[in-house]
Amino acid sequence: MKSKLKLGMQLCTASMLCSSMGAMAKHTHITSDSNRPNILLFVVDDMGWQDTSIPFWDKSVPTNRLYRTPNMERLAEAGVTFTDAYASSPVCSPTRTSIMTGQNPMRTRISNWIPGEEDGSPNQQKYLVPKWNVSGIKKTQWTLPQMLNSAGYFTAIIGKGHLGDKGSYAAHPKDIGFDVSVASHHAGHPASYYVPYGEPGSSHHVPQLDAFYKDSLYLTDALTKVAVNMIDSLAKHPENPFFIDLSHYALHTPLMEHPELMQKYLGLGYSRTQARYASMVESMDASLGRVMDALQNNGILENTAIFFISDNGGLVTHGGNEDDGPYATSCYPLRLGKGGAYEGGIRIPMLVSLPGSKIKSKRVDTPVITDDLFLTFAQLAGAKIPDSYDSDGVSLLPLWSGKKKLKRDIPLIWHYPHYWADFNLRSSFRDIKPYTSIRIGDYKLLYDYDKSKAELYNLKEDISEKNNIIDSHPKKAKELCDALVRQMKAVDAQTPLDRESGKPVAYPHL
Repeated sequence: MKSKLKLGMQLCTASMLCSSMGAMAKHTHITSDSNRPNILLFVVDDMGWQDTSIPFWDKSVPTNRLYRTPNMERLAEAGVTFTDAYASSPVCSPTRTSIMTGQNPMRTRISNWIPGEEDGSPNQQKYLVPKWNVSGIKKTQWTLPQMLNSAGYFTAIIGKGHLGDKGSYAAHPKDIGFDVSVASHHAGHPASYYVPYGEPGSSHHVPQLDAFYKDSLYLTDALTKVAVNMIDSLAKHPENPFFIDLSHYALHTPLMEHPELMQKYLGLGYSRTQARYASMVESMDASLGRVMDALQNNGILENTAIFFISDNGGLVTHGGNEDDGPYATSCYPLRLGKGGAYEGGIRIPMLVSLPGSKIKSKRVDTPVITDDLFLTFAQLAGAKIPDSYDSDGVSLLPLWSGKKKLKRDIPLIWHYPHYWADFNLRSSFRDIKPYTSIRIGDYKLLYDYDKSKAELYNLKEDISEKNNIIDSHPKKAKELCDALVRQMKAVDAQTPLDRESGKPVAYPHL
């Protein structure tokens, strides 16, 4: 990669956001091109497929009526709603690193949230977990910010990183190529959404936001203000494109209400848990609106590609108790949610608006996955990808030229050889288990390592995955199982370990 002239950026204080922008220097081999769009990636943590007023199914469900997300509706009207979009994993770090590398968690071996759970006793889990890549993105991996930097883009991340363990190479996003990183570090959730966002110096204290203490800004609002100020500064240099990854900590636990919104939902008869969660959803949506307004007010909305995603399915296992009411949310009609082996753990809301596109208010049911964002951003930016680079996704841009299917050499695959959460929670939610699954067309094959059994579902006919049709469709099951094993062998995929021998258990089989 040719040397990069660094973008001069000053911060108001050592802890805060950009207030003035120096001249943006371009690569010597890149000429100014106003046709290359800015890119905004808006990531929500643990947002379920139906945690919005926009139905991502073919009909509205009760959760759609719980939430107020007018700015998601605004973005949907301006672009495309992906109804069959997937995170690369049922938990966060594997998905986030898939975006940063274009590589599936099965290949990178970043297969659990970082640092993950410790192994349980034999009566708590049947197998041991493999020695996965707990350190996160490695120095030898090529990353999204590095790729975009090579194309002359300024790159910034605001909010959650969670790309590497504490003390590792990827713990600090600037080390993997971002020009600017604000409020981002190794931790996967905040200690608090209220100032000072956790005890300063503690592991889950959100850093670099001291300037907001005096205003007592809710964490989502503080990150939004960072983003808006950054956009205001970057807009002064429209000849230079930018990439901003605005990655909210919301809606992750601890579930903490937005003080200005809670009473509204209690007044509507919501339980305390539902009101708390709904206030977090609305504040996230308000953030999207303020960022879109900042782009519009600076005259650059029409040249900014906006991608809205979640990093995994909704957190349906937490938030409820005897005093506060039922669990915070539901992924219905999908089965379970975050950490689970079924659609609820991996289907996510995804909205995309592209500059210059005449496609508005369109719903697309082509299956896509977060592995695809790397090559999509590369094509938008005009960045060159080495032929030798192993990417597991495809560019999504052909979908805007009228194609209804994407040509994939590697099918959609989810690989989770882990036991998520503690034993007590897994005892209540039996769909949490180590598994590997694959989707080709309407069919999805899931392999349960604990039971050494495969399951087959037709998602078009059975989105809730209630009817295992493996016995009646043996040829289809073999087709998917063979494709899955081929890819697992190609990347030397890990499987759980037998407790006695210490050896990996067998790959999926029928």
